[in-house]
Amino acid sequence: MKKKIVSALVAGAMCVCMLPVGALAATPGAPAIAGANIAGSTAEVDLNGNLYIELPSTTQLAGKTFSLTTSEPVAFEAVQGQPASGELYTYAASNNTASLRFAIDTASYPGSIDVNFNSPAYSIDLTSSDGTHWNGAFNTGFNATIQMLGSAMNYTNAKVRVNSMRDGSGQGNDAWNILANFDAANTQVVIYDPASTMYTVNYNYGNGVYTWRLPAGAALPEVTIPGNDTVLGWYEDSNFAEDTLVNFTGATVTKSMTLYAKTESALTPTDEDTFLTDLNDPNATELRISTPNDFADFAANSAEVDPGELVVLENDINLGGATYQAIQFEGNFDGKNHTISNAKFTRNGSYAGMFSELGENQKIANLYLDNITVTGNVLSGYAGVLAGQFYGNAEGNRLNTIIQNVHVTNSSVSGYTSGGLVGFAFVNTIRYCSVENTSVTGTANGGGIAGLSYSDIIACYSTVSPFGLQSRGRGGIAGKLLESGKIQDCWCSYQNVYGSLDEGLVTVTNVVKTSQGQSDWAAWMRALTNKVWTLGTQSASLIKTAIEYNF
Repeated sequence: MKKKIVSALVAGAMCVCMLPVGALAATPGAPAIAGANIAGSTAEVDLNGNLYIELPSTTQLAGKTFSLTTSEPVAFEAVQGQPASGELYTYAASNNTASLRFAIDTASYPGSIDVNFNSPAYSIDLTSSDGTHWNGAFNTGFNATIQMLGSAMNYTNAKVRVNSMRDGSGQGNDAWNILANFDAANTQVVIYDPASTMYTVNYNYGNGVYTWRLPAGAALPEVTIPGNDTVLGWYEDSNFAEDTLVNFTGATVTKSMTLYAKTESALTPTDEDTFLTDLNDPNATELRISTPNDFADFAANSAEVDPGELVVLENDINLGGATYQAIQFEGNFDGKNHTISNAKFTRNGSYAGMFSELGENQKIANLYLDNITVTGNVLSGYAGVLAGQFYGNAEGNRLNTIIQNVHVTNSSVSGYTSGGLVGFAFVNTIRYCSVENTSVTGTANGGGIAGLSYSDIIACYSTVSPFGLQSRGRGGIAGKLLESGKIQDCWCSYQNVYGSLDEGLVTVTNVVKTSQGQSDWAAWMRALTNKVWTLGTQSASLIKTAIEYNF
């Protein structure tokens, strides 16, 4: 199990702070930004006046308060002509108000996020009574996470437009560059003087590398990594020579470097651990997960589980907030109606979830997932709390590849195409499943059960209101329902059961929403082909004794 390494920059992640130390002003006397902050962030200014703002990558910016301090009283000046691509510029202004926008339209960029940040919904609106302290918020229609915005800024080499604000003598500001750095949990936005000496810090954690670009004099951060190991230290030597151990306390960036994570399992095996014993027993008929140690062993050795082999969950497992990379797994999994809780999963290649991808003839059933956080790639790929991708055989029986009786609560998932259960489902069966009180964020598509589905989704429900940049890609059951897909005997609380579908090529039968009247619900119950529901008041619950999968 991995113990999360908390960056020095996020030690006070829930405070709102302004640190007007220094100011970005390459031209003597030019007005400059002396501090900036987004609510919920950690904000710092280094001795050279460069600004650093850090937030959890999944932070939604819509309605978030934003503040900045200038080095002297200024008035913002509306842009004349067309701003250059990537510029943060002043769209409209008066003596004490300013409306800022990014000249970024991502439709043509890799991943096709398809959001125009240069539109009224994506403004940052500020007011000031003294010309120095400016306060306001991101527009409530600013439908993007800080990670989405950071990625878009990097693609366009973003900068603050020159002469966006002027002091009392009419002198305007210099242009300042903007970039974003990412780790497994956080996004750091850096606003810096273009004349700064820039260094590259590579964080090598064995299975991958995070590359950060930082100005000279920046605080050297510890980053949060994926995986299931404790980081014992970061070293400049790949063989972990003790004299190369990095002390991050007070450390600043003075050169380009590569740091290597020395890791070790955070769990000590006990007599109760069973997974490795079963894995190494040629006569074992199933591989048991009984403790958090077992789960860590399963995650580390999942590639050794053969197709068709059965892994069973013997107890409820509380993973204590550990972070894992999405598990690559080809066997079958019986949760035995136990719960896995309190864990984070990062992407493995293009897929993010507890499992990265599931394939032909796999069966996952009888499992509860609670307080699970899944972070995928917002520019491409698939993310789901259970699995990023669930891929069957177009020529086979869809019931041979099945997710049944799996339930997600109090969780969150973000990625390019995201689902409360799976990101992408292809020619298989998902039945008797539910997703409740869970945040689903998909850059392109978001669905309560599946982000994108060619599959049979039967007798499932969700109370998810998915967040996605494309309204046609948001649905309470599926973000998009495509050729040969089916939704049957389902209900949801979101206004749309599906975001969009292939007309004439899909089947949607007997679905109902919580906004409909009780008579509609009664009619829905009468039409059920799967008698596994108990009717409530504008809702229905699955009958547990009727939905269990028998391996």
